[in-house]
Amino acid sequence: MKQRLADYVADFLAAHGVTDVFSVVGGGAMLGSGLAMNRSMKRYAQYLAVMGDRPAMSVEELARVTGFSQRRVTKDLQAMISKGFFGGKAY
Repeated sequence: MKQRLADYVADFLAAHGVTDVFSVVGGGAMLGSGLAMNRSMKRYAQYLAVMGDRPAMSVEELARVTGFSQRRVTKDLQAMISKGFFGGKAY
């Protein structure tokens, strides 16, 4: 019976005492996720700086001032609200 390559590699690594194997794909996914999160946090900080102490600001104005599309701003604000950036009073 033929042995699959994956089984051969697993047996080889186990025979040589290797107990931990990390995947480049997983590391790449974590790096991509971290970079995306960093870009989001920078946008969030920019929104908060533009809004300042205002109790409310239109999406249109926030999009115009920051240079992002209204769709992007709306999506970001929804994420910020769900993460509690504006406290319990934000719907």
